[in-house]
Amino acid sequence: MKFDEEYYKEVIKKYNYNPLLFNKIDFQLPGISKNEMQLMWLCSYHSLKNKKVNCENTLFTTGIGLSGVPHMGTISQIIRAIKLQRGGNKVQIVLGDIDAYTGRHISWTQTQHLKEKYRNFILKLGFNFQTGILRAQSDKSVFLTQAKIAGYFKDEIADEISDFDCSTKKKTKSTIKRNREKLQELLANYPSYFLDRLQKLR
Repeated sequence: MKFDEEYYKEVIKKYNYNPLLFNKIDFQLPGISKNEMQLMWLCSYHSLKNKKVNCENTLFTTGIGLSGVPHMGTISQIIRAIKLQRGGNKVQIVLGDIDAYTGRHISWTQTQHLKEKYRNFILKLGFNFQTGILRAQSDKSVFLTQAKIAGYFKDEIADEISDFDCSTKKKTKSTIKRNREKLQELLANYPSYFLDRLQKLR
């Protein structure tokens, strides 16, 4: 994946962003003046001018890719997050170890090594983990499991799997009873998806 101009044009098109709503920084956040804001960010999507940001109900989140040694863009991103935190805002930094593993073909061992290096680096730069959140994507076990089995997923049975709505125990039991033969076929092709769900039905 190449993060060039064409990539960002495609993102704008895919999510129906309206470039006319890309506004200048005409507002300030708690603890940061408007002038500082303008130095830190180029533009905003939807203006917050004349709107008061409620610190109690707002979490500022940023993600860090773990492809290797942090470059100046990454360091700048971390420093901005720390600046927001010191202004009294709630801040979360997410380390993209799963993205590195699935999208950048970096070994799992290497992503975990980078995760710890980045975590220590961010803390030494001044991020306060007691008032903010500093975590990796892999800290959420469901996301980790999903990412690790994604490479074994068979596209041809994706639609069939979606029929097994596991939103409730009762609904799952009912669906399985009605589709025993189909379930046996799916288990033969893609057992990982159902194993933990079947355990819950005992």
